[in-house]
Amino acid sequence: MKKIIYTLLINAMMISCAHATHLGSDLKIRMHDYRAMIVELDNINYNSPTTEFNIDELAPGRHLITIWTLRTHHNSGGPRLTYRGYIDIPAQSRVTARLTEYQQLKVVRIEPKYVLPENNQTYEPYDPYQYNNPSAVMLVCNHCGNFEELKSVIRHQSFENTKVQIAKEYMHDNRIRTKEVAELMYLLTFESNKIDLAKFAYQLVDDPQNYFKLYDKFTFDSSVRELSDYIHTRS
Repeated sequence: MKKIIYTLLINAMMISCAHATHLGSDLKIRMHDYRAMIVELDNINYNSPTTEFNIDELAPGRHLITIWTLRTHHNSGGPRLTYRGYIDIPAQSRVTARLTEYQQLKVVRIEPKYVLPENNQTYEPYDPYQYNNPSAVMLVCNHCGNFEELKSVIRHQSFENTKVQIAKEYMHDNRIRTKEVAELMYLLTFESNKIDLAKFAYQLVDDPQNYFKLYDKFTFDSSVRELSDYIHTRS
């Protein structure tokens, strides 16, 4: 009898684990200025400093997040407690969050982790305004102020290649419009980097029909032709 109960218990645990994995979500957190941080999740401390915290197969539900930021060379002392609060994780999702300069943890993107193949089923893009949990972490997009934070971070970078990299990473996680691409191009000095950023953003903008407005942001006619040719090859 004991052996049967033990067997049933093991089977139940295996089923439970399989179900948890199926529902598990992925979480990614970064600082607004890409500073190194130490993260504690549900009172489990991940001691290794990182500029991007990633955890996979996180159970859906509410989780306690604590973040310490590392001091810069201008400051002394150890890590500084920057944020402590809760984040609500939906099932089967990839969640991207940012810790802002105002020490707020904002979820900037939630997308389905799995897409079912039956009948070509697809998922609609996640709408943050339908995430009706008043105690959940605030959800934002770049049209709600986040874009201004991005520009501030880029302005403070010393190297232009770093500026371009930060802009591209932002575009992966946020919706972008042609006029905002133009604002990012204005923060760059070299024509080659402006072209690089404009090409990268073309496949991501919400309004590609307005992309011709970027032509007057270039100094050389050759740059205009290069971007125009690039657009025609992808239209």
